[in-house]
Order: sequence, then structure tokens, then C-alpha cells
Amino acid sequence: MFEEIRRRYDSYQDFLSRGRLWLSRRLDRMDRTDRALWFLAASAVILWFMSFFQPDDRAAVSATAAAIPAALAAIVWTVRQHQETTRDQTRQRRDQEAQRRDEYRRAQSVFYLDSWRDGVQRAYDMLKDGNNSRVIWLTAARVLVRCDRIEVGITETHHRDILERSKDEWRLRFSEVLGFRNPKVTASFFYGMPAAMETDDAAIQSRGNSLDLVALVEPSVRIVWDFARFPEDYQELIRNIEFTAEEKGQMWMTLPDLAEWLQHIDRYMSDGKKLIPVKLPLRPTGYRFPEADIMIRERSNRVRFKIGPAAKGAPPEDRDGEASPQSVPDPE
Repeated sequence: MFEEIRRRYDSYQDFLSRGRLWLSRRLDRMDRTDRALWFLAASAVILWFMSFFQPDDRAAVSATAAAIPAALAAIVWTVRQHQETTRDQTRQRRDQEAQRRDEYRRAQSVFYLDSWRDGVQRAYDMLKDGNNSRVIWLTAARVLVRCDRIEVGITETHHRDILERSKDEWRLRFSEVLGFRNPKVTASFFYGMPAAMETDDAAIQSRGNSLDLVALVEPSVRIVWDFARFPEDYQELIRNIEFTAEEKGQMWMTLPDLAEWLQHIDRYMSDGKKLIPVKLPLRPTGYRFPEADIMIRERSNRVRFKIGPAAKGAPPEDRDGEASPQSVPDPE
């Protein structure tokens, strides 16, 4: 009898030691609520397990006592679930608020981008007919100033890229309004007079009396010019992009005219009056197609200049073996 009790006691102690070890490892990774929950649950299990080793009169008391920590554990578990639910709801609410803010910011950026486009289009529509009305130019300049302020509200990265692309297109149009490749715009034009009038006469007639000024206001012209020019910090996207030697060689099979043009600009330079041969090719012919020079000579009946080194009419070489700087004659 005594040995049986001792054996049960030892097993009980071993169970408690294992439980304490397992619980200590779990407690290191738990918060206070989880620790309280596991402590109450362990207490209820221990009291309930002890009721099997006690007499019947005490077993009922131990079983009843085990119900107390079990009930507390249930309460703590309910509180813990409520906290987790609250945290999840708070997290979801924050995510939804952040999503709404992002959508509002994107919608606001789209609104400003559309407003900027509309304003620039209206300003250009006022000036594209080539008028030199003082009032119209002032109105267009004010619209462009408003557009410059609206631009600050365009915050999304892809919207900024679209904005820069649109600016590149509008710069050329407003440059033409200011006279770029436009013979209708002269100095007299900015005096509010016909373009064919002499500048001195236009200056005199632009101020017939102090109440009737027809010359354009310099700030309005400056605003249009500032919108048309490229800023100093403009980032050129196509710089240092050229054909490789292999690409040029492959091109002879499918795009021979383009390949011949590339070959020509590598071998010759122009000063506006004649062609000047380049001593060394700027970019070598593709190594995969060494017959490029032969193809050039065979196509000589389709082009104006004969480019091949052995072509008829090519620039003669001097005593040092270098081509002399003269123009290439027309084979025809």
C-alpha cells in the first residue's frame, strides 16, 4: 500500500516538473494575458487531477476547487479573444483609412493633372492663331501661372511622368508661338504691329497715346517663354543611347537604308558646305557582317554618295594614307 502511494506521488512530482518546464518555456513567449490563462488552466487541471488521489469526501472539495480556476481561465480567455478581435478591427480600420487616404490622394492628383492639362490647352488655344493682342497674351500668361501652381498638387509618381511627357509636347508648341521656325513672328510682332513692319516704326506706332497700348507686356512674354524652355535641371532620357556594332551589322539584312545612314555618319562629317571624312570610324562595323562595305558599294545606284573605301569617286588618300578633307562627288 505504501509503495503504491509512493509510486503515485513520484509520478505526480514528475508530471509537475515536466509541466513546469513546459510552462516556463511557453511563458517566455507569452504576454500577461496568455500567462494568466495558462496558469489558471494548469491550476484547474492540477486540482482536478489531485482529486483522484484523495478520499471521497475531499475529492469533491478538490473537484469544486478546480472549477474556480477553470471559470477564471474561461473569463481570461474570453477577454483575450475580445482583445484580439479589437486589435484586428483596429488594424483593419487603420488599413481601410490608409487605403482611403491613398485613393483620395490619387484622385486629387488626377484632378490636378486634368486641371493642368485643361489650363495649358486653353492658354495655347488663345495664342495658336498667331495673334499679338496685349489682352489675350496677358490672359494666357495668367492661365499658365495658375497651371504652375496647380502642378504642385500632382503628387503621384506616374502622374508626374505623364506631366513631364505633356510638358515635352507643349514646349515645342509654345516655342512656335514665340517664333521658333515661325516666320510670322518678328520683333514687330511683340510690339503688337504687323510682322512685316520695321522694328522702329512698330515701336513708334505701338504707343499712339497713353491710353491705348498695343505692345505686348514683357512679363506675359516671359511667362510663355519660361513655359516653353527646358529647365536647367531637365533630365535627358535619350542621352548616350546609340546603336552597337553588332546591331548595325545585323541591320543590313532588314533595314539597309538605315544601316547605310549609320555607316555614313560614322565616316563623314559636314561643315554645311562639304563632307569631311573622319580619320577613324566613330563606331566600327558589326563584326558579324564584315561584308558591309561590299553591300554599300552594290547599293551605290540607289544613293547619292558612294561610301565604300574602294568606291568610285571616294575621297583620295594623301601620302600618309589618310583621306583628304573634301566632299564626296555625286556619282550622277
